Amino acid sequence: MTTHDQDGLRCHGATDDRLPELTTLMARSEHGPCVGVITIGTAEEIVVDDLATAGDRWPVVAPAAVESGMRSVICYAMAPDEDPIGTLSAWSDEVGAFRDRTARVIMVAFAAQAAIAVYGARRAAHLLRALATRDVIGRAKGILMERFSMTDTDAFQLLVRSSQEVNMKVHDVAEVLCHQVETRSTTAS
Repeated sequence: MTTHDQDGLRCHGATDDRLPELTTLMARSEHGPCVGVITIGTAEEIVVDDLATAGDRWPVVAPAAVESGMRSVICYAMAPDEDPIGTLSAWSDEVGAFRDRTARVIMVAFAAQAAIAVYGARRAAHLLRALATRDVIGRAKGILMERFSMTDTDAFQLLVRSSQEVNMKVHDVAEVLCHQVETRSTTAS
């Protein structure tokens, strides 16, 4: 599986030691079956029966794949169609390994399941970050409320104003405040 995010392409769970290197090469050259599926942005597969004949399409990746022994590939986008998060691909040392309709049906099913798993993992990570952010802001509001006899709303507005004045995110301002309080209480002990 190859995922695509703000950091570019990443190979996950490779079943062959050659695949991470090919993924890196696709990222650097900005072409190849995984890049093609993500760029096309459809659930259509890319199937290449013989990578030796794909040099015009992928002048860097196809020859490197053939040199490493790879001869055919099937690649599917992981949904949604308009913005795939990555691809699921299978590579083979045999020419025409994915001509069979069964291989294509299986790849569609696996790509859908992989997309669900990746979306779930990303959603969980996002929620954990959101909870951590909320907790830090809540602690900072509590500190301001206690120190300056403010309401919850006033404390939050003060954090927002401070973040604008110092050009930092509210979460970062809250984190600095909490860290200062923790440092003072540690040194006072």
